[in-house]
Amino acid sequence: PPTTTPTPPTTTPTPTLPAAPSNLAATSTTNTVTLTWDDPGDSTITGYKILSRITATQPSLTALVSDTGTAGASYTARNLESDTEYQFAVQAINGAGNSALSQTVTISTKNQTGSPPPTNATGMTVAFKDAPYAGSVGQRVSIVADLANGQASAQGFLYIVQILDADGATVSLGRIANTVGAGQTLSLSSSWIPREAGTYSATAFVWEPVDSTTEQALKNMILTQGAAFVWDSADNPAALLPPVTATITVS
Repeated sequence: PPTTTPTPPTTTPTPTLPAAPSNLAATSTTNTVTLTWDDPGDSTITGYKILSRITATQPSLTALVSDTGTAGASYTARNLESDTEYQFAVQAINGAGNSALSQTVTISTKNQTGSPPPTNATGMTVAFKDAPYAGSVGQRVSIVADLANGQASAQGFLYIVQILDADGATVSLGRIANTVGAGQTLSLSSSWIPREAGTYSATAFVWEPVDSTTEQALKNMILTQGAAFVWDSADNPAALLPPVTATITVS
């Protein structure tokens, strides 16, 4: 009878721990930090563990994300505190477990008004006049800001004034769309009638002219995020300038 040669069983190599990610680097906005690192070049890697700590208050790194679920060599940490120093490290993950820690990287998120304006806003400034403001319940409060254009050409803009109550909720949102000529200053006036006594804040945003759909999307971000809204160019490419804020006391 014919003989058959048994097929040897297929064996799958046992994976070894991946090498630690190298050259970890970071960039930040007011409430995000984007991490990048060199791809270890290991096809067995299935994801990365991201560890972080606030350097002033947390003595050791803890897991921010247990597994990114992707072999991509980057990660953006969101909803961080502004103007805060963080430390990060990364571990690669495969079927054998986690690699050793990468080197750490330390970076501070930007403060809400301290980020540099986009380059297309060079030479422009915005400032409230006669701030801080005071008013009475039921009486109109006028809020005036001067927008100066030191550029060599005219600049179209969208000016948004947001008024927040003490709880960070938006109670008024106004807009002015216009153009300021080269070397000119415009006085932009808006008003609001308070319904309750208390301390409020007025914040003025100056954006590039945008279409109605984009404008509504940005307004929705302001309304839903309140005081946490991030103005800077990484989160809002339409921003021309950092916002300015003034206090309104209503009696």
